[in-house]
Parts: sequence; C-alpha cells; structure tokens
Amino acid sequence: SIHSLILDEPRPEEKQYAGARVSGQLSGDIACSLQHIAKAHQLTPFMLLHAALALVLARHSNSHDIVIGTPVANRLQAELEPLIGFFVNTLVLRLDTNHQDLSDYLAHVREVHLDAQSNQDVPFERLVEKLNISRSSAYTPVFQIMLTTDTDYGLGENKERQQLTLPGVTLSPLPAEHITAKFDLDIRISLNENGVNLEWVFDKAIFNEAHIIQFNDHLSRLLTGLATLNEKELSGPLQIRNLPVLSVQETNYLIREINDTEQYFPEDKCIHELFEAQALVTPNNIALVFEGEQLTYQALNQKANRVANYLVEQHHIIPDTLVGICVERSLDMVVGILGILKSGGAYVPLDPSYPEARLNYILSDADVSLVLTQESLLAKVGLGERQAVCLDGELLEHDPSATDQTDNVKKEALGLNSSHLAYVIYTSGSTGQPKGVAIRHSNTNAMLHWANSTFAPDELSKVLASTSLNFDLSVFELFVPLCFGYQCILVKDAFTLIEQRIEPSLINTVPSAIKVLLENKSISDSVKLINLAGEPLSTEIVNEILNNTDCTKVYNLYGPSEDTTYSTSMAFTSAINNKPGIGRVIANSQAFVLTQGLELAPFGVAGELYLSGAGVAKGYLNKPELTAERFIDNPYYDEANHNSSKSLYKTGDLVRYLPDGNLEYINRIDDQVKIRGFRIELGEIESHINKQAEVDSVLVLAKELMVGEKQLVAYVKRTAVIQTTPTANEVKEEDSTVLTDGAFITSLKEAIANDLPNYMVPSLFVIVPEWPLMPNGKINRSGLPEP
Repeated sequence: SIHSLILDEPRPEEKQYAGARVSGQLSGDIACSLQHIAKAHQLTPFMLLHAALALVLARHSNSHDIVIGTPVANRLQAELEPLIGFFVNTLVLRLDTNHQDLSDYLAHVREVHLDAQSNQDVPFERLVEKLNISRSSAYTPVFQIMLTTDTDYGLGENKERQQLTLPGVTLSPLPAEHITAKFDLDIRISLNENGVNLEWVFDKAIFNEAHIIQFNDHLSRLLTGLATLNEKELSGPLQIRNLPVLSVQETNYLIREINDTEQYFPEDKCIHELFEAQALVTPNNIALVFEGEQLTYQALNQKANRVANYLVEQHHIIPDTLVGICVERSLDMVVGILGILKSGGAYVPLDPSYPEARLNYILSDADVSLVLTQESLLAKVGLGERQAVCLDGELLEHDPSATDQTDNVKKEALGLNSSHLAYVIYTSGSTGQPKGVAIRHSNTNAMLHWANSTFAPDELSKVLASTSLNFDLSVFELFVPLCFGYQCILVKDAFTLIEQRIEPSLINTVPSAIKVLLENKSISDSVKLINLAGEPLSTEIVNEILNNTDCTKVYNLYGPSEDTTYSTSMAFTSAINNKPGIGRVIANSQAFVLTQGLELAPFGVAGELYLSGAGVAKGYLNKPELTAERFIDNPYYDEANHNSSKSLYKTGDLVRYLPDGNLEYINRIDDQVKIRGFRIELGEIESHINKQAEVDSVLVLAKELMVGEKQLVAYVKRTAVIQTTPTANEVKEEDSTVLTDGAFITSLKEAIANDLPNYMVPSLFVIVPEWPLMPNGKINRSGLPEP
C-alpha cells in the first residue's frame, strides 16, 4: 500500500531520488520533558517520537492507518555479537491512530513496537515476498516514510555515545553536495540534553519545501504540547484531539475567518410570507409563465389562498402536516405548493414520472394522508386510503365558503412560525430506499436571501424553472423569483429550450443537461447567468459557455439537500485552465474540513466536509438513528458567534482548500479509489479524456470486475454521428472488432497516456450512444451497461 498524504506534484512513474532538506529544533527543556513522559508511559523516546509523528501524518492524510519503516541493528542472536559487519534490517511499524484517549494510544504504540521487535530478524525482503505486494518503480514497497533516531539511550547517559572524539583530531560534519531521497519522507530525530533536532529529507519530485515546513511546524507544536502536559493531565484521560497541532492563527482562520459569512435576513419569516409581501408591492407584474399561460402576482396569490383556506377548513391542516403534491408541471403545480405552505403544511414532492413503487414508498414513509393532484393522475398515485384533492377538477368548487376566500391566511392563527417544516424532499438512500430530508422555512429563507443578494436584478429577471420538484434545485428556481418580484418561467424540463424559443435570463440546472443545450445551440442570447449544480463541473463546459454563448457568468454551486440546496458557490467570468473549484460557503453558512477524528484538517489537506449554519436541515424524517449519525453536535460551536450553529452535517464528501481559499471537491469518501496502491481522483482522468477530439462527455468508474481487483472503466459518449450498437460497445485493450470505435479508443488511449501515468489510464472503454438519465437530469449509473 501507499500513504495517503496529499502530493504537491503527480508522482512520476520512475522514482527520481532527488531530495531536499528541512530542519527544525526544540529546546533542551522540551527534550527533558519528553523523556519524562516516555518513562511515565513505559515507552522509549523513539516510541514517543514515533507516536507523535504518526498523529501528524494522520492529520495530513485523513487516514488513521499509518505505516513507517525504521532500521534496526538485527543483532539479537548471540553468535552475531562478536562479528564485524552490517546486519541492519528494516522494521515496518503500522499504527492505528484512531484512538480518543492519549494513554490508550500510547499503550497501543508500545504494543506495536514490542511485537515488531520480537520479529525483527525477519528479513524485509522476505516480508515483501510473503505479502505478495506488486512492485513499482515509482515508490518503495510496504512503506514510503522512514523514521530514524538516536534516542534509545536517554538523556545525560552514555555521553560518550553522543559524539565521536579522536586524540589530536578535529571532526566536523561535511554536508553532501547532493541530497538523495530514497523515500518520500526520511525523518531523522535526535534527542539529547541540547534539545530536539528534526531533519526532514523529502522527495522534491512530489513535495515542495513549504509543505514540509508545515509538517515540521505541526510536529514541533505537537511535541511542545506533549512536553507541557502536567502530572494530572498525564495520569488522567486526555483527548488526543485536544493536543495542539495547528497554530492559533491556523485554527482561527479555519474556524472563524473563512467562515465569516453572517448576513442579515428576516429569520422569523416563512417562505410564503416573502411571496405575499411581494404580491402587495407588485400585484400586476407577471409572476409565473407556463406554455403561453401566465399569472400575475395578485392572481397567483389569490389562487393559492383558495387552496390554503380549503386545506385549513376542510382538512384541518396544522403546522408540520405533510401534504403530498403529485401534479404535472403546470401553473396549478405552483398554486398547490404555495397553497400548502400558506395552510401551514409542508409539501412532499411526488414526481408523476417516478415509478409507482417509489411514489408509494414516499407516501407510506412520510405517512401522507392528503395529496394534491390532477384527475389524470389519480390512477398513477395509488392513494389507497389517502384523500386526493384534484387541483384541475371540481373538488375545490363544492364548498364556496372555503374556496372563495382569497385573503392571506394569518400564520399566527395557524400557530405557524419559521421553525416549522416547509417541505420534505426524498433523496437516494444507501439502503436502496430514499430518505426524506426535512427542511424548515428558516432554512430556505436563508438560502433565498443569499441568492437575492448575490445575483443582480437583470440576472434574476426571468428565472427558468426546469427541474423536477423532487430535486431541490427546484426550490431555488421557484422561490427566488417569486419571493423577490421577478418572473418564473416554468417549463417541463431544460430540454424544452431545444424545442421552443424561450428567453430566460437565468438557467439553473445540472452540467449534463447544459451540455445537451450547448450541443444544440439552444442557449438564448437573453441568458446572462448559468448556475450549474448537482454534478461535478468540467473545465470544458465552463469555457464553452463563456466562449460560445452570450452568457457572461457561470456559477458552480455545491450543496446537499441536507443543507438546503446550496452551500458553496464560485463564479467564473472568463475561461479557466484548471478544474473548477466549488468556492466558499454562502451567507450564514459555515464549512469545516475535518479528519476522521473530527479534528481540523490543515489548510490544503483533504478531509471530509462538514456544514453548519442557517441552512442545515432538521434531519431525516422518521429516521432518528440516521439523523444522529449524519447531523452531529458541532465541536466548534461558538455561542458568542451568531453565525455558529450547534449542529454539523456530515456530507461524506472529500474536499480540500486551495491556496486562494476556495474549496476543491475531490470525490465521495465512500467512493475513494485506489488502483495498485495509488489513490486516484476519477475526475482528473475524466478531465483529460474530455479534452480529446470527438469526446462529447465521459464518466470514469472503478469496477471490481475480478474478485479483489478494481479496474478503471471509462464510459464515453462520442460527438461522432455514427454510434455503435449497444451489443458492441465493449473494447478491451486487445479488442478491435468494431473498427470505428476501436480506432477511436486506440487514439484516445495514446493521447491520455501522454498526460497520465499508466495506472490512471482506464483498461476498459465502453461507448454509450446516450447517457441514461434520472428525472433530476443526473446520470443513472445503474443504467450503464456492464463492460
């Protein structure tokens, strides 16, 4: 295996051996204190230094499995003692840093060392052979980090061992003209009465000096922190996460400075109140347009009030009542949503295009007893004992006393406030069944006000609403324009722009959908801003929009449903060369990049993204265990900071900060890929393939085609008119049965092999005529053919 430290440069296929050195020093007092701590825990100084180094490496690699090597004398056998010769062997030490308590961790370190020492006579070469590890010319097998020290004899003892003296001879070290790096990192620590000397020899081909200085600073700070522990702390339980690694300045930046996003918004307002206030200001302005029909703000408000009053009086809707809405895209769909919100209920989207089994699961899981629908969909929904209200039928007409009421329903009379639920949206679940994310009015309110303050009036003037209600991009598309006086242009889906001439000012969709619109030249000259979310965004799409359309701004928006649609944003106004970042957190939100132990990852180091702030959802509906697992107590909660919240949402996404302070999305943590020991970012491979001629789009997956062995599979959609049939879409390295695609894939492999190391070149390519898409526009991975 290979360590998980972030590299500053791609690892060459052949190790270069060119090294450089960084040094550091700590005081003699610290050295003495470390010796005392080691004795208190029955450790040698080397064990303590190793323990500290492993904690720093774990923090920098987001891994608790830390493997290093160290040389041993290998003279345990009595018959070797009188012999002159070099019997040194390499000992491999594997630590698990996933311990909460310092004493427990140090006991684990001691046990690992003692076990290793008892087996030190096993030759390292035999160990490699027995482990059957694949060899590489790029790095050393088993371990790539070496630690050596001369501290086993203690301080003030055997001083003659500390230096070599010869009568009448003056000795001084002669530094080597060239530094050789046999390993990625070779750390040499000397501990004596003068202090602690640290020397880092590193491979210049993969690390830069600033990165190693950061390593040294963090190890020095941790050793200093250990040395200053008092007797009570040493004897009692001490949380490892409380030991200092980052500086005060680093910690303050990662917790406060980069998360200083507080912005006023009326926290007590419900979503529909924002719309109602706008209807008073611009009653005659066009609010909603759909296929030649339109409603003014006043007309839309009155229709929604009829629905709301009916729901309150006839169905006794109260705050947090879940009401399903299964309606084809139409003016009635928006009327129904607003009516549910105005009644105090929370809407549960039920996309009519979803399979009946999925709709029935959502209805059952949410325990929905009332559904707003249409007569044509009654058979589709399968209501059973549930009641249906058809928005396009006569069901609302049988009680004029209820339906003729067009005044706003006072939320005070309903007992409604902004902490009540606005909607429950079902997202894919790891168990195979969707899970309902419960969003409050206040959550959405915060996102809406961020959008209104971020985007210009001319950009928001006509917002395209093309996304299924079951995908939370729809929340932005519907409520941002309607709550702030702009026009919402409702369409069946984004591909309507191909069939009809529609002139929105803002398109909000997923990258795969915008790709199709670009191919068909269906982005109107009226579009000033394109928001892309829901999928990783490629450099090529950003550049194609900015270079080949009249749109002048592209936003990359990232956010899980659990943090109310959007969490981070990054704008692009000119062509870019690098992979688009996901930017910084939006107003009233916070982002923390944390290790597996919930410690702050050093700036630039990969870690899991945790989100906090006004957008964090209430949790998962009827799933308290899952809610407790994913919505955790915020260890960095600051009561004095209004922008700080008690809850953190665990995204499961691996990210890191770029030098400019923007976040880079790497991949899903549960989808991390290692091929032949190399950690691989699939997005990097996709980016290189996307740059090649005749490539429309690509998706790279790691599939376990043989037991215990993953292979990279590239699914490619070609721009060529002629496509292969689905029965002939597999081309292996030695397969050229389909000449057209065979020649294309051969040239594709040759091209990316010039930019990527061999282990990153997919071994299998599958040509797809079209991408199988889910209703939200994302690629349906389960619908892809097996290679």
